[in-house]
Amino acid sequence: LLKHNNSGSLQWNKTVTRNVSYDSYSNYLHGQYLSVDAGGTYTIAGFDYQIQTAEDFLCTRFSGSGAIQWTKLVSRSNNSYDFPSGSVMDADRNIYVTGSGEGRDGGLNVYTVCYDKNGTKRWEDLYIQLNETGESSVIAVDNNQNSYVAIYAGGYNFNPIHAPGNPIYRMRLIKYDPNGNRLWDI
Repeated sequence: LLKHNNSGSLQWNKTVTRNVSYDSYSNYLHGQYLSVDAGGTYTIAGFDYQIQTAEDFLCTRFSGSGAIQWTKLVSRSNNSYDFPSGSVMDADRNIYVTGSGEGRDGGLNVYTVCYDKNGTKRWEDLYIQLNETGESSVIAVDNNQNSYVAIYAGGYNFNPIHAPGNPIYRMRLIKYDPNGNRLWDI
């Protein structure tokens, strides 16, 4: 993470490291989404790829001076691919991360997690639809801390009238209350 001032001069440069041997092919960290709050803290969401555990969600919060405040690694199961597709921060500095991960049936399911400003997990949800696969594409939060996850879902068994081997996909929207309870899914 690099911070520059208004004139473009570098203020600080911070790197997240893990206690493993990294090389460019078998182990690496990948930051994908950056959120900044009004108080100047920064949160990066991405994934940690290790040859032993595949991809896991990674979320790191930095202070305004670049000190790491906390890092969270979400590894739902051994050797599964869990990768984020969106991140957003609300006015209370809670961070919401959504993405996709391998499900029990080998397909992709949607995983969403919310951490408070101190890195404590507030809630998490694994959205699974029977005989479907799904990937989240974006997440948003309203002023009441309700969160919305847009996904596309479908699969070979999604529509029994459709010929086998020709999957159908559709967009879906999930709404969560501030405690992570699903309010609706359309």
